[in-house]
Amino acid sequence: MIWQCIRNGRPIWVGIAGAIVMVLYGVIATRQEFSFGKTYAAYGGIFIAMAVMWGWIVDKRFPDLNVACN
Repeated sequence: MIWQCIRNGRPIWVGIAGAIVMVLYGVIATRQEFSFGKTYAAYGGIFIAMAVMWGWIVDKRFPDLNVACN
């Protein structure tokens, strides 16, 4: 969302909302009282799933199987 604000001319509230989401993501992950490794892995999976969904729904960029291997 921050990228959309800076690079694609979206309104400032989009960038602010993106910053808030990033801060909350970090705070929630560090405030866990149990098995931080498993929790962090779960949040990582959620982050990846949400990124794919965002690209699919908002940016209209569909996931594919093309993988670049260098």
